[in-house]
Amino acid sequence: GTNTLRGYDEERFRGTRMLLCNAEYRHPVNPTLTLVGFVDVGGAFGGEFPTAVPGFTVLSEDQDFEPHVGVGVGMRLATPIGPLRIDFGWGEEGSQAYFGFGHAF
Repeated sequence: GTNTLRGYDEERFRGTRMLLCNAEYRHPVNPTLTLVGFVDVGGAFGGEFPTAVPGFTVLSEDQDFEPHVGVGVGMRLATPIGPLRIDFGWGEEGSQAYFGFGHAF
């Protein structure tokens, strides 16, 4: 998602445990614009989740840690209410665009 594994659908990976590593390189172009390159590696795993049918649960898709990689580019635009964040990430299953305020970390 926006603050975790960019390049994948929101809540693509579910689990009760998570490992995540984010790395960004930020290059200021001028006082209001910063370009960003990033790599995200991680995943969620383990646990079980309730279903719509009371008393039934389903296991997480990944019971053991299996890393997934997302790479991408973005920009940060300084505004009076804080940085506007626009990222475009590519993952193993396609790509996603993300919009938000503030930095990922």
